Amino acid sequence: MSIFYDKYSLLNLFCDEPVFIDKEAKILTYTYEDNFGFKFILHFSTFEEYVSITLSYNNMTNPIFDILLSNVEKIDADNEKLIIYVRDNDKKISVYLKPNISLSFDENVI
Repeated sequence: MSIFYDKYSLLNLFCDEPVFIDKEAKILTYTYEDNFGFKFILHFSTFEEYVSITLSYNNMTNPIFDILLSNVEKIDADNEKLIIYVRDNDKKISVYLKPNISLSFDENVI
């Protein structure tokens, strides 16, 4: 299996092309920075079904939030947010990038 995602929706949300870590293996990274110095990074491997999300602030040594999710089946995106669906128990994580960056988790998703 692999992670289902719409590259055009992600392009529209992040307003930038992804960086391909390994194009053949479909491992890629999207980055979004807001006007307040927060930086959100979405890194995923479609074939290995994992997603890493990181939230950092300016040039702080350690990120505010950093998590690796496995068994991810789908990534949805619209103009404001992205939703990551985890296969186990149909749980999801919502990441709002606009108007500002915020995270919302279903119970027991982590």
